[in-house]
Amino acid sequence: MILPEQLRDIILKSGFITPSDFDGAVKTSQELGKSLTDILIYRGLISEDVLGQLIAEYYSVSYVKLSHKIIPQEVLSLIPEEAATSFRMIPFSREADTLFLAMEDPSDLEGREFAKRKTGLKIQIFFATPADLSSAIGQYKRNIKDIFKSIISENISKTSSIVDVEKLAADYWEQFGWDRTNGKPKEETLKKLGIK
Repeated sequence: MILPEQLRDIILKSGFITPSDFDGAVKTSQELGKSLTDILIYRGLISEDVLGQLIAEYYSVSYVKLSHKIIPQEVLSLIPEEAATSFRMIPFSREADTLFLAMEDPSDLEGREFAKRKTGLKIQIFFATPADLSSAIGQYKRNIKDIFKSIISENISKTSSIVDVEKLAADYWEQFGWDRTNGKPKEETLKKLGIK
């Protein structure tokens, strides 16, 4: 993971931000408890794409913007959602025996090794910003409606009443991070998806 001192060196060497602007962003970041990169971008000191390019260059990998990519389900299924969330990585493309993997921290050897062992493919690493990666990880949930239909249809014959069906649906909603009492996502689900 990139340390604040390293980020400072990377950004200041690029000439995009003055030392005083950077130090002011660090102070605001600490006061608000927000990430430094979020403050830099929010203040308009640097764009997310430029920051992504600079960090990718630091890691000697390519930068990928995932926000407009629809990742094929067969590619997503190569890395389980739990691992993608835990290692902060997501597969976004595959060509022959090579898997293209976006990571928040390209220096995470454990994540790289997991992907290599899990897929049996060569891994080409890319850097993705934390916000972009969180958004892309949300694609694991895009077929949730189909999953629920399948689960309910499989289990409907096992239930004896509508109450059983409602309970079954509520149990699965909770499993996927939704609050069964109000039908809304739980706070930790929103945080995990980068929404809060």
